[in-house]
Amino acid sequence: MNDIYKGCRVIIEDHEFNVDLITLKMVDFDMILGMDYLCSHQAIMNCYTKFITIRAVDGEMVNFYGKRSMIPNSLISVMKAKKLLNKGCVALLAHVVDRVKQI
Repeated sequence: MNDIYKGCRVIIEDHEFNVDLITLKMVDFDMILGMDYLCSHQAIMNCYTKFITIRAVDGEMVNFYGKRSMIPNSLISVMKAKKLLNKGCVALLAHVVDRVKQI
């Protein structure tokens, strides 16, 4: 059973939000706000630009910009890798560690 923490105070862009949090075994996200929560706070989302406007506890509309991560050209998708492997291509996996400390 997941732990539930009710009435938690979360600060986004210097504004307070009250949320109920449920612990999940995920490492990719800090927090996920559900559609019911977003609707009740009159959120407006632009998924392409990763821009959200949401109403804070004090009634003010808060703008939040998500991180825009760029995928390096050297990475390929799992689907493309699977197709190449199915065609007989050889796959090598390397784990590279840079042990030189920069001062």
